[in-house]
Amino acid sequence: MPSLLNGVPEGRVVEFKTVGNKGFVGVQLLFGADTIPSMAFAQIPATASCIEAEAFRAAPAETGLLLRYAMALPNQIAQSAACNRAHPSEERCAR
Repeated sequence: MPSLLNGVPEGRVVEFKTVGNKGFVGVQLLFGADTIPSMAFAQIPATASCIEAEAFRAAPAETGLLLRYAMALPNQIAQSAACNRAHPSEERCAR
């Protein structure tokens, strides 16, 4: 279960997305990026699959499903940001 993190100017690191078993890390590869400004780390021990970037880009049979996930991702992040602002931590943890 990887967490996606970005650094902020004060030198802290902020989590902006937790990726579950229905998602994947590296959405930006679908759009031609070679690098991303975020980092990922595993929160809990688990089994994961890893694929080279070129092989990932060359998997046309899966592209439709992966693109649908990529389209939903900004909405998920926006909802999380809104909840982080609007709800106390106890309510956010309940989700």
